[in-house]
Amino acid sequence: MPRLRIIIIVFILLLAGGITTIAIAAVCAVTPTQRPLKSQFEEAPWPAFVADPPAQPAMSGEIRGIGIDTIDWIASTNSSGTWVIYKRSTVGLPFRCFSGEWGWESDPKAGHTWLHWRTAIVNPTNFTRSDAYYAEVLPYGPIWPALIANTLIYAAALFALTAALRTGVRRARVKLRLRRGRCIACGYAVRALPTCPECGQIRPE
Repeated sequence: MPRLRIIIIVFILLLAGGITTIAIAAVCAVTPTQRPLKSQFEEAPWPAFVADPPAQPAMSGEIRGIGIDTIDWIASTNSSGTWVIYKRSTVGLPFRCFSGEWGWESDPKAGHTWLHWRTAIVNPTNFTRSDAYYAEVLPYGPIWPALIANTLIYAAALFALTAALRTGVRRARVKLRLRRGRCIACGYAVRALPTCPECGQIRPE
């Protein structure tokens, strides 16, 4: 096989593996499969990405789902029911390969106000509603080791699938040509001849 052809095949497989990795991560991010790991949140320091953290300590909890992990930091800032919420999510299968961070202030009177977002695309349709806590967010910050690993895994899987399909199609074609009395190589009608007069292929027993 020429070297250029091998390079093109490898490039196509890696490209397809990367696209598959991104698509699966996006599906994991927007599919509601997450469940809390703990029944109660525990007190924890605010994460380093919070530039101006509230004076109150945060209550932190971890939530996991199929292809997505999320850590929450929550604190009530006053007696009127205003909450500050920050979240960090990582998505991807089999390894978490994209991460995103965002946060907002939830005021029962003023609604929701964005405080922070980074490497994440947030669906704004949930933002003005009471369920903004469950807003759809698509993290896109690459976690390079996991991203490369996922791409290679899916590229190898696509190569194996393609090879298996080609082998199955080739065997089915050979059986069909033998049944119809044709050459297995070129399809020429050989009937009972031991060798194909067109291409010289020997008829298998």
